[in-house]
Amino acid sequence: MTDMPASTDPDDEPLKLGRLIWPHWPVILLGALATLGTVILSLYLPFITRRVIDGLQAGDAESGWLLTQGATYLGIAIIIACCERGMRFLPIIVGRLVSRELRRKTFFKLLRLDLRFYESEQTGDIMSRMTSDVQAVHDMVGHGLLNLARGSFFLIFGFIVMYRTDAAMANIMAVLMPIMMLIVFVMLYQMRPRYQAAQEQLANISSFAQENFSGIRLVKGFGIESRQEEAFESLNQEYIKRNLSLARIEAPAWPFLGFLFTLGMMLIVYYGGKRVIAGDMTLGTLVLFQQYMLMVTWPFIAVGWTLNLVVKGRISLKRLRHLFDAIPEIRNGALENPASGGDIEFRNIHLELGGRTILEDLSLTIPEGMTIGITGPTGCGKTMLASLLVRQRDPSSGEVLIGDTDIRDLPLDVLRSRIRMSPQEPFMFSDTLADNIAYGEADLDFNRVLWASEVAHLREEAENFPKGFQTELGERGVTLSGGQRQRAAIARAVIGNPEILILDDTLSAVDTQTEAAILKGLRPVLRDRTSIIISHRITSLRDADRTVVMDMGRITQLGSHEELIQTEGYYKDLETTQRLTAQLEAHE
Repeated sequence: MTDMPASTDPDDEPLKLGRLIWPHWPVILLGALATLGTVILSLYLPFITRRVIDGLQAGDAESGWLLTQGATYLGIAIIIACCERGMRFLPIIVGRLVSRELRRKTFFKLLRLDLRFYESEQTGDIMSRMTSDVQAVHDMVGHGLLNLARGSFFLIFGFIVMYRTDAAMANIMAVLMPIMMLIVFVMLYQMRPRYQAAQEQLANISSFAQENFSGIRLVKGFGIESRQEEAFESLNQEYIKRNLSLARIEAPAWPFLGFLFTLGMMLIVYYGGKRVIAGDMTLGTLVLFQQYMLMVTWPFIAVGWTLNLVVKGRISLKRLRHLFDAIPEIRNGALENPASGGDIEFRNIHLELGGRTILEDLSLTIPEGMTIGITGPTGCGKTMLASLLVRQRDPSSGEVLIGDTDIRDLPLDVLRSRIRMSPQEPFMFSDTLADNIAYGEADLDFNRVLWASEVAHLREEAENFPKGFQTELGERGVTLSGGQRQRAAIARAVIGNPEILILDDTLSAVDTQTEAAILKGLRPVLRDRTSIIISHRITSLRDADRTVVMDMGRITQLGSHEELIQTEGYYKDLETTQRLTAQLEAHE
């Protein structure tokens, strides 16, 4: 087998927020310029106020001069409003674009992960990461960029202007800032583990709800709705508890910051008032510093709130990185222009899962064009063997070849385009029956849908549905019976005219008459390709060219139907049991 090359697909790269943000730098730059314009012009307005107050106090003001100052103030305010619109709107655009791309990359990554990942992760937790965690990153980028830039600009330029205007007054405000900063950082330090615990509990709630809705028939069948309600209530109570723990940190901090702001305002009025009385400072300058206190303190609190968003966003980003750092065991092959067709060979296959041996030293050759049956006791490894062929799993050791090519060298899309599999538990999407049957096809060819449903003995029933093949099936095909879902899955498998067809116990939910009709329709289809039929029913295996009997991950028997019923073993016992059962049912 050739070594797998490193992926060059940008969607396979580690999740880095900077790479998501950087493509939008022109919008960010415009937003930063709009923010800078808003800040600088806002810092200039108090100087107009000071000029007017000092002019009125000195008796130098005239009506024309006042009108000029008022018009200047209004003009600047209009420009600020325009800049502020860009300041608020542009970062939000970036947040939306980043969250859209993050959601797309997350979905794409999840599609590429293999069964091992999904067997170890809860579906509800995955959904929580795609929704609430992506939203937290959006808030961090969108609102965070806006408030962090605005707050930082106000603090930096505000203190520069204040110190150039009156250093003594600026020192009063500067003394309070480290205290405020300390409160914010202590709050953020305490919040981090509490927010993560709350997000994990939200994931538990999502998983519990998803499992109950997926298994609603079982819940209702056992009549345990009240028990599940109590369990759900318990999970919600724990979620409330964890959020209240988070709120106990946030809630006291903001009022205390507000108190420090009021204290600062009081000190400015007291100290500045004394200087105005003493003649060391004008009344206009005192008013200017009061306005600056409002301007600088609010952004500082906004920076604290923004850092809160950053903490939450970083935790959510870490939870999303858990998905992006997952490495699928099934790697894509890189063989160019692979030849089609050829015998299928399982060579010295050994498969272990969770420390348990599933398949052991198994070798089997399926000549091209042959129909082979596989049977054996439950848990003997039949489905696992088929899953190796479509590379849902790779063997722990050994090789699976088509022709002379190890299937691990084949690109996954090429391999799987040649194989169609109808699984034991068919899955239907919330779509029309026609779209479900043609799910694997690039285009919906209704004539092919009709042909495939005819092969699966489903066409007559489907045409009697309220909207025929355009009938919506509901989630997981809830409007279909188990047998109808199996037949729809068979139609989905044969419609693509695959080189290799795998039918994995797909007739277990149909009666014997329907089974006979389906097998009759399948015979010409099976003759034109290599086919694997996995079944516990002898009637499904009777026409196979060869049948493999498995037990404990090994092949114990191999032969035609006539050969196997003449040989002592599992197959003969199964045939005898099913034949006698059919005779008893016929006499009842």
